[in-house]
Amino acid sequence: MHEKSRSQLHPLTPIAGKAAEARHTEATIRPAHAPFFSSYYNRLDALAMVGYWIDLAFMLIGIRDVYVFKAISALRPLRLLSLTEGTSTIIDSLSSSAPLLLNILVFIVFFFLILSLIGLLVFQGALSRRCAVPDPDPVNGSVMPEQVCGGYYSNGVILGILNYTGQGDGDDASPRRSGMICPEGQFCVQIADWNPSFGLVNFDNFFYSLLTVFTISSMEGWTDVQYWVMDGDSKWAAIYFCAAIFLMSFLMIPLFIAGITYAFGAVRAEKQHSAFSNKIRSTRTLLETDEGWLFDDQIHQVRSPFRQWIVRIANDPWFPTVGAVLVFSDLIAMCFRRYDSSPSELERLDSIETAFTLVFLVEICLRLAGHSTWSQFWARKSNKADVFLAVATTIILLPSIRQWEWFRYLTAFQVMRAYRLIPAIPGVRDLMLAVIGSAAGMLNLLLITFMFLLVCAPIPMILFGGDMAEEYEDPQPLDFDDLGQSFISLFIILTGENWVNIMYQSLNTHPERYKQVYGAVFFVTYYCASHYVLLNLFIAIVLEHFEMDEDEKYKKQLEIYFETHQRSKIDGDKRTIQYVFYPTDIKNMPQTLSVDGLPDDQTVPIRKNVFRQFLEGDTAPVSGQDRLYFFGPKRPTRRLTMSQSFDRIRLMPLKPKQTLSPEGYRNFKAQGKAVSSDRHAELQEFMEAHPMYDRSLFIFPSSNRFRQWCRRLVGPRTGRRLSTMNRFNWFIFACVILSIAVIIADDPANRRLAYETGDTTRQDILESIDDVITVIFVMEQFLRILADGFFFTPTGYLRDPWNFMDFFVIVMSCVLTFAQIDHLYNVSRAIRALSCLRVLRIIRYFKGVSAMFRAIAKALPRMIIALILTALLFWPFAIYGVNVYAGYFYLCNDHTIITKSDCVGEFMIEVNGDGNGDLLIPRTWSNPYDYSFDTIQAAVLTLFEMASQEGWVIVMQSGRAVPNRLGEQPFILHDEPNRFNTFYFLVFMLVGSIVFVQIFIGVILETFKTWNGISLLTLEQRRWLDLRRQLRLIKPTATPDRPQNPFRARCYDLAIQKKGILWRLMTMILFLLITISFRLAQRIDSLQVLFRALVIALGSILDITAVFIIVLTVYAIMFREIFGMTRLGPSSTGIANFESFGKTMLMLIRMTTGENWDFVMHDMMVEPPFCTPSRTSYLDSDCGSQPWAYFVFLSFFIVVTYILLNMFIAVIISNFSFAYQQDSLTTLITREDLRNFKLTWANFDPRGTGYIKPKDLSKFLRSLEGRLCTRIYISHELSIPNLVKTYSSHARSSTHLPMSVPEKSNHSGSSPAPSGLQQTLSKIDTTEVYRRRKIYNLVYKEALATCTVRGISFYSILDILSYTIVDTKQALGMDEFLKRNERLKEVRAAVARETIHNLLLTIIARRNFLKQRRSKHNSRLRPEVPRIVIDTSIGNERGFRPDTSPMLSSSPSGRSSLSPSPVLDFSKGHSRYHSDDDIPPLGGFNTNTMISTGSNDSHGWDNNEYAEWWTMTRKCC
Repeated sequence: MHEKSRSQLHPLTPIAGKAAEARHTEATIRPAHAPFFSSYYNRLDALAMVGYWIDLAFMLIGIRDVYVFKAISALRPLRLLSLTEGTSTIIDSLSSSAPLLLNILVFIVFFFLILSLIGLLVFQGALSRRCAVPDPDPVNGSVMPEQVCGGYYSNGVILGILNYTGQGDGDDASPRRSGMICPEGQFCVQIADWNPSFGLVNFDNFFYSLLTVFTISSMEGWTDVQYWVMDGDSKWAAIYFCAAIFLMSFLMIPLFIAGITYAFGAVRAEKQHSAFSNKIRSTRTLLETDEGWLFDDQIHQVRSPFRQWIVRIANDPWFPTVGAVLVFSDLIAMCFRRYDSSPSELERLDSIETAFTLVFLVEICLRLAGHSTWSQFWARKSNKADVFLAVATTIILLPSIRQWEWFRYLTAFQVMRAYRLIPAIPGVRDLMLAVIGSAAGMLNLLLITFMFLLVCAPIPMILFGGDMAEEYEDPQPLDFDDLGQSFISLFIILTGENWVNIMYQSLNTHPERYKQVYGAVFFVTYYCASHYVLLNLFIAIVLEHFEMDEDEKYKKQLEIYFETHQRSKIDGDKRTIQYVFYPTDIKNMPQTLSVDGLPDDQTVPIRKNVFRQFLEGDTAPVSGQDRLYFFGPKRPTRRLTMSQSFDRIRLMPLKPKQTLSPEGYRNFKAQGKAVSSDRHAELQEFMEAHPMYDRSLFIFPSSNRFRQWCRRLVGPRTGRRLSTMNRFNWFIFACVILSIAVIIADDPANRRLAYETGDTTRQDILESIDDVITVIFVMEQFLRILADGFFFTPTGYLRDPWNFMDFFVIVMSCVLTFAQIDHLYNVSRAIRALSCLRVLRIIRYFKGVSAMFRAIAKALPRMIIALILTALLFWPFAIYGVNVYAGYFYLCNDHTIITKSDCVGEFMIEVNGDGNGDLLIPRTWSNPYDYSFDTIQAAVLTLFEMASQEGWVIVMQSGRAVPNRLGEQPFILHDEPNRFNTFYFLVFMLVGSIVFVQIFIGVILETFKTWNGISLLTLEQRRWLDLRRQLRLIKPTATPDRPQNPFRARCYDLAIQKKGILWRLMTMILFLLITISFRLAQRIDSLQVLFRALVIALGSILDITAVFIIVLTVYAIMFREIFGMTRLGPSSTGIANFESFGKTMLMLIRMTTGENWDFVMHDMMVEPPFCTPSRTSYLDSDCGSQPWAYFVFLSFFIVVTYILLNMFIAVIISNFSFAYQQDSLTTLITREDLRNFKLTWANFDPRGTGYIKPKDLSKFLRSLEGRLCTRIYISHELSIPNLVKTYSSHARSSTHLPMSVPEKSNHSGSSPAPSGLQQTLSKIDTTEVYRRRKIYNLVYKEALATCTVRGISFYSILDILSYTIVDTKQALGMDEFLKRNERLKEVRAAVARETIHNLLLTIIARRNFLKQRRSKHNSRLRPEVPRIVIDTSIGNERGFRPDTSPMLSSSPSGRSSLSPSPVLDFSKGHSRYHSDDDIPPLGGFNTNTMISTGSNDSHGWDNNEYAEWWTMTRKCC
């Protein structure tokens, strides 16, 4: 699109750019001396100063423990966030999005309140119940470890809870039976002080319930609360927690991401630069040289031949590749370093590293010499970085430095070379450039993250500093005692790991309730600001860098259009097919035409299909291009070029004589489905050449009756949907569901129990059902293969990916059913685990679900590239971790030991803390953790677990405690240098976890947007799609009649009045009744649009939810089969395990949120001697499997957490901009316009049928208001009824004709119109009226053409009117624009034809009128004849009027009372058609010869007839 075409928007289209420009202009002309409190920072300063003076006042009166005002006074450093220009840009963007984020926050709070009330009503007191032994003081009688309970056994009878308080059953009269029941000898007692986490986790009052629900929504520590409530209340409590996670974490919280990306996109569109930086990317200059066109940094001025040789080497395309290969080889060599490497191995690795260092030094020298000037070399940042690394790595190889004890930290310079691998890999390089962009925005965002943590660190120091260390004796504490500790703790809260524990420990230091309240407010506020806003800015910047400019989007759309609509590449497909068929020995045997009785030399060798097409003519399935090439090569395909204009492109050419009628319109809409395909003819020709190609199993041709019967039975090969399936496929679908139910019900624990007890009835039934279903599936596959062929047919069964998956699943089912594999330990375990794939068979039956899977499959290449990019980051971090921390995590189990050499012998350990249970155990020097950096494999696994933001705090604390030398006991002291080991973990979490994981999420979101076409839409196209979707949401409603009763009529008026008294009253009531806050949200526009965003996305959300459930089911079956019999570990309990399908699903939902998934994975890696193996059957073993654990857990976490959960975010983002309307200036249509349209429609369709009569169309269009208004005169003042009403009294008192009809008088010229009417008519913009007249004609004609038997449809008129408020060239996509262009041409042609037709009829009527008028006039111009006296009674008997001709009259008036005057009948044609001429020409006579308006003979016209003729002429033209 050219800029000129883009600027020529439709006059009716609201221009968002102008509104933005107006706001920008208004901002720039803001007076210099603005009010003080208009600035955000001034308000912040005022708040900080007020807090300071209040705190000072408290201190003066002796109150020193009110820390909240000290914390408020510490807010002033937040001004430093705008210290640099880049951070100021981000703060300005955030301030612009603040109103939107506030609306989202209020919207989410509604759901928090609802869930909190539900938790308060249902689970009150559930967390304060414990199993206890009889004791005089029940508080001291709790069993250890503590066990939450819901009842207890007494002589085999379940009794209720002692001291029970709560909702529903629970006392002895009606005890609970679904919670945890305490065993005999214990009882279940409820004491309020027994709530977990220092009494802060409970649902006992609204404040604690709200805080607990918020922590659950953060997906941190929620599973512990869930298991406690399940034990204390009911197992069904899991539904509440899973629903809360799904609603809040999967749907509500992503609204923050959607709001931030939407708001920052609006800022970017308004300011025309990045919302994260205003820096413009640097460009390279292209210059013309003797060697051709080169960039400015590629021009070399060399003289020496040796220098020229170096230049050729340094600028060879392979030179950077060789350097990348050397870097890759160096990193591979570093991977061989281990914690237990021998001295000789370490010496060998050091020598290899020295050699690589020297090679890289030589390489940088060659690159330096390969540039003609120093400025060219230093202009590139990569050259500067490589020179620095080459020099630094050379220096650290000096012997004096290598012997330094801190040398291992300097190996970071060697590892930094890994960055050179990213530009060496094409796909990774493009992705990196796309997500990082100019790097200025990313650096600004990292800087503002660091500054935000730094300026917020003093606040918790004031609130909680100095208290936590005294309360807890943790050898690795997390507190707020100093600035460094506070910074680290706030960073941990930012990542979301263990932030709940930090909050509870901090709140417990202040037992006062009001201090706990403001402490909780601080933690919740900081968590929302950091985790939900600041972290999501990284996703926003990635999506911004993926965003293309408008011109690039247009170009990409053109490329996709032409690629889609070009002739399919049949020749390439045929070559591929021939390569595939070559081993099958399918020979080319084309069947030619033969004629009996003629020798072969007298017949033309022509194929049967070609001759058949020649005989059939137009009925053959040929395409738009020539298909019959008898006597020469086929014509070359004409390729469309991008320079062709839209008007010359025809997507669906119409017949020249097609008329615009309802039937023609419906035929036009159906043409899109009748476009022929070139592939059909080419494939038919190929099949004629290879007759064996279309034989099923090389036996049954397509004409075989049995094969045709199989086709009718099994239905089509693809497109199997529930709405179009026959009975056979419905039966197969039922069998698929039954087979899934069987595999779900067949638990390994039940199989083992059946074999041990001998009661195999249940197992026999399940196996019998599975056998029958497997036989049915085998028969189904055989029938489908007979119908469609196996592979070497046009519709081969295995050519469809879903069929291929079905075939594989059925083969696995046959192996499981008919093969005896139970004695094969690993094989049977794998086959039963793969039986989970049968769940995937139901995907193809649901369109939305299969579409989601196709989207994921299409995104796989890009996601793999993102994984490679992430791996390239993990790799150098893992190597550096091995260099620094290998072997340093080892410690002695006796913490009193200092060195490894002293860790020998035995020591006493206290078990229960009462001094009576001490045990003597041996000292061991080992790594007690499941993580380490001892090898490169362990380091990569540890970093992956840290990147998932699970357990990284423990790893960081372990790394922080490492000693200076190997063999020393790890320790943590605040004033020791080893505290700086934290930097490695903080940098990795910031860069590796936050940045690159968010990049991976951004890639998924962008891929989903590309799949559904959102990313390539321009702003106008996106607004157009939003408009169409918005119009589809409204529907006609029936309007009840107003009651006759006065009281009921008053109630009726109150009820239908929008935002009236009744509405305000209802809003107040709903605000008080929070339980029905959904209704309140519908009454508040800012909240209603957010609720509508979820409603609009509900279809896609349900599809993704179905995909989510299917994937969980697949993995649940796999986890249960592999780890169902594995022994429990530290992170698995009687509820949290994989024993049954239900427990496994609950466990997977927990792992989906990342809750200790890595600890569960390590529990499932248990191997001998810590378990009991079995060589016969895996049912007899309680061991896990390390390979299976790596594969299943890692794949599950990547697929579910990184892909599926982010699909929810992608759907919400794609629907957010449609649902949210910032203001009426930036939207194509407002809600008020839609309301007016519905009300206007209701006047013509009071019953809400959705149709109006064609006779009401004109009146309906004239009644529309707002942006859908199509009246010719927008102002009601200029409407003809208003003019008639205003000037009717004046018109009756004068002799003027209506409007501007000239007066027939004896004066020369016409009299002027009334002054008021003249002034009113002077306001008319004739150009605008002419334009609106054309629009009205097009809308009226097109709407009339859509009329059906029932009338004109509600949505048809909406669709037509929607085109009038946009510029179709800018808003419509390529295909839709071409269709609309063809449609408009037909409508214009129809309007033009009707206009010409009416004009011709008007001309005919005018000619008839002039002819009759001349005849009348000539009859009065007869020559003088002698006066003849005629008896008047003779003429009057026949009813003639007296002749008034002046030539025959002797009266003073010149009239004869005898001559008859012909009477013109205007009802026979000319009164129906009109002309623009008000005063027709009268030859040699002027207007003075016309009869006055008061006479009865005005050339055949009287005054009323003339006025009627003029008015109807105006209407026609």
